[in-house]
Amino acid sequence: MAVRSKLTLMTFALVLLCGPAVLSGQEDDTKPLWNNKLRWDVPAGHYSGSLLHDIEYAVYEEGSRTIISQWGIVLAARNFKECSSCDVVPYKASQALYKKQSVGDSYFPVSEEGDVFQKYWRDPFPDLWVLDVNLDNRNWNDGVLDRNDDFDENISADQLVTGTANSSIGLSVTQNAYIWTNPEFEDFIIVEYILTNTGNYDADATIENPDNQLHEVYFGLQSASQVSSLGGQLVVSENGGIMRGNDDWIDYYGDQPGDSLKVIYGWDGDAHMTFASEFDEADPLAFTGQPLSPQYIGRALLYAQTSPTDLTNDTNQPVTTHFGHWGSEGNLIVRTGTVEGDGSVHGELSSGTHIPEPFDPTAWAAGEEGAYSDAYATDKHLKTATLAFGPYEFTAVGQSVRIVTCLAVGSISFARAIQLGLNPGPGTAAYLQAIRSGRDSLFAAVSKAKRAFYDAQAGIWDFSLEKGSVIDRNIKDPLPVPSVHYNSESGHVRISWQDVSQELDHDTGLPDWAGYRVYRRAAPQFDLNNPTVDVLEMIYESESGDTTTHYEDNDVTVGRNYWYMVTAFDQDGIESHRFLNRATPGGTGYETNQSAGPLMPPADTLQQVVIVPNPYHTHAVRLSELSLNELKFFNLPWACRVMIYSQTGDLLKTIEKEPGASNYVLWNQYTDAGQPVVSGLYIVVVDQAEDKHGQPLKGGPVMGKFVIIR
Repeated sequence: MAVRSKLTLMTFALVLLCGPAVLSGQEDDTKPLWNNKLRWDVPAGHYSGSLLHDIEYAVYEEGSRTIISQWGIVLAARNFKECSSCDVVPYKASQALYKKQSVGDSYFPVSEEGDVFQKYWRDPFPDLWVLDVNLDNRNWNDGVLDRNDDFDENISADQLVTGTANSSIGLSVTQNAYIWTNPEFEDFIIVEYILTNTGNYDADATIENPDNQLHEVYFGLQSASQVSSLGGQLVVSENGGIMRGNDDWIDYYGDQPGDSLKVIYGWDGDAHMTFASEFDEADPLAFTGQPLSPQYIGRALLYAQTSPTDLTNDTNQPVTTHFGHWGSEGNLIVRTGTVEGDGSVHGELSSGTHIPEPFDPTAWAAGEEGAYSDAYATDKHLKTATLAFGPYEFTAVGQSVRIVTCLAVGSISFARAIQLGLNPGPGTAAYLQAIRSGRDSLFAAVSKAKRAFYDAQAGIWDFSLEKGSVIDRNIKDPLPVPSVHYNSESGHVRISWQDVSQELDHDTGLPDWAGYRVYRRAAPQFDLNNPTVDVLEMIYESESGDTTTHYEDNDVTVGRNYWYMVTAFDQDGIESHRFLNRATPGGTGYETNQSAGPLMPPADTLQQVVIVPNPYHTHAVRLSELSLNELKFFNLPWACRVMIYSQTGDLLKTIEKEPGASNYVLWNQYTDAGQPVVSGLYIVVVDQAEDKHGQPLKGGPVMGKFVIIR
């Protein structure tokens, strides 16, 4: 039985999780780091009072984000009457599911118990236990608990994010986002919009106008591309400010004869015309040339209902593609709220114009000099892009129109990016040609999404998103993500997991489990100074038919931290989602900072204290896989006292090692008075040592020295 409860989800976001890479200098298409995994994220409270729809693409292990800010839907109608006896208003514009710059009385989220959006998984969310601690508070961002999202076995995707808002013209908008975890289909998300004439002008359930009629209705889906926050931080304007988004360009593919897709998309262009003297398309890293922002991101139209009474696909949509400066008069919503402004919005949505081609496609594909024009780059970067649909006639309450879109991403692999930076290097024709192939990857992802709606047996297109629909049958379901438990033990880390071998396939109703895989992360974060170091590796794959649900990782080093995740794969080789049962460094958002490492038995004599890292500094933290400000003192007995002194002999910190099986203690570099220590030489003294029987150990106290560099 499906279980549903509600969460207050004020915002949406979608994150690209880039998976592991085998980085040998050769491109490995089977395991690229940028392998275009998308997820919805929920940064709570961001843009409080409105709704944020961000698409964030993260270079998996270091947090680079690519964003499409989905600014929601603009609605505009002609000859609007709020009631049968009311005067006719020549134009009326409104909005729904909007991010920012909202007109206060324009849209009204429909909620139950104060909720705006609800999120559902097809399978229950897995548990994660680390060091016998249940991480049930882990989340995806800013304290909103994905762990507590509900599940509904009757949805057609692995995750559904849904929300509805009424508007001031009586047109209600429902947005449904469908996300799949099958690795082959993780580079796109299907987003469905249903516009229904309800006659409800506000948030309550009362229908203000049961005779509501709407004429020449247009609506626009607005978005703005910001390809990489990491890359953007490396591009500094002349006044020293970070240039995130200032060199992100947009274009529309679909307005020329022979265009088979309809995609509005963005990419990281070259900002040298206005902000910097050096070439920076795709944000090449200065000391390696590696492009940090090679992604191409876009929104494509898959299906547009012809009218409320005609369900056929209207191939003339979208009628308009528009761009405007972020936050300027070019941004449609800035101009709503007056009859004159509303008329301007309606005129723009209905204009039938399209974003002009900014460059010659042949020259662009080949990376030829002059393929981009300075005029275009200066004028068109950092834009809001709009897809406009219409006109629609709603002659009765209850009528609706449905639009199906696709959000997708494409890029070269991470290994290829490293290779490009080294040879042939940024700005060369071969470099540009490879980077711009990301557009082809984007279009391939969109085409794949569209083909998922094709019923090959019947020879028809069916854009339904109900359970059992064509797309539900075409996208094979992975196994549920197993719950995971891992602990530090003497000389190794033990990982155990939930048995899902008897789980039934959602489509066939039969078990199709084949095996398990265990992945380990041994680096706390991706290191741009050493980009060829793997941050995630598979350390175990079960033999066919082996239902063992535990593994001991003996290839570990005392003093290092390790993070693990476990997947199940089926008889078709489809692997369950890697990112729902993981804990990773950072301690914020979904990636919970909870690690394990091998234990050594307590020392049976007082010996030389081992201090890791020594010296302590930022780079040492990366190399030693320790958390920020964390020092470990090893080679300790069953119980003892650890005292830390300054070089001048002042006692700064006393740590009592409680009796137990570990042989180390941690220090966060704060004194007993709660003050952080500064750079310098420090002395550690260990005394009051006891064995496990409570008997004093001979040979103490012992002393060690270490250095902290800040």
